[in-house]
Amino acid sequence: MVYGIISTGAFSSATCFDGKQNQREEAADCGGPCVSCEIKRLRPIEGQVKIFGIDGNTNAVLVLSNPNINYGAAVLRYTVNFKSQAGETTLSLTRNSFLYPAEFQKMIVEPNLRLRVGDIEGDPELLIEVINWRPAAEFIQPKTQTRQVEMQLAGNQVNISGLMGNRESFEFSRAVINALIVNKITRVPVGASKTVLLDIKPFEERAFKISALINTPLKVSDLELILSVEAQR
Repeated sequence: MVYGIISTGAFSSATCFDGKQNQREEAADCGGPCVSCEIKRLRPIEGQVKIFGIDGNTNAVLVLSNPNINYGAAVLRYTVNFKSQAGETTLSLTRNSFLYPAEFQKMIVEPNLRLRVGDIEGDPELLIEVINWRPAAEFIQPKTQTRQVEMQLAGNQVNISGLMGNRESFEFSRAVINALIVNKITRVPVGASKTVLLDIKPFEERAFKISALINTPLKVSDLELILSVEAQR
């Protein structure tokens, strides 16, 4: 497991990083003209990456957790570095995301990466930088619902359909639905994919479809589906 890094941002005065309490700071290098002491004391975002292969490509599944109950990461940037056996970075993937206060084990799927899983040495490196912390009162996790979810199997392709509901009185600008397919017996991931919905009205239900390849012949009854929804105002 690789743990994230809290970024306090760049400040005009280098003395915000000199280890001393000066220039009207409330404590050493925080408060006053520097980052607030409350934010500086926040615990880092925790994360891990799991990978598995599908038809010569790699699927990566990130699991992120925010241990802070009073602040959410309104903007965070994660980078996943995939290393070769020689220790060289063969693929570097950078994305922006977010984590609500105390959000636990948020799943993010990065499917169909053009890299053979057998060419990856060890676990990928995960780096997390928080760009913007926001207080819990200003950054509340919206309520969503998925229902009427069905899986159908055609060869080695799983087709997933269902309804995603906005259970709030405001519009979601974007909602990402991540799907992870797991072998019920071995508990090993066998497929993953995602879809994006835009501009979901208050209390609207929107149909969604996701297709994912699986890496081993199984029956639908052998599969378990794990869904997660990333919803933004």
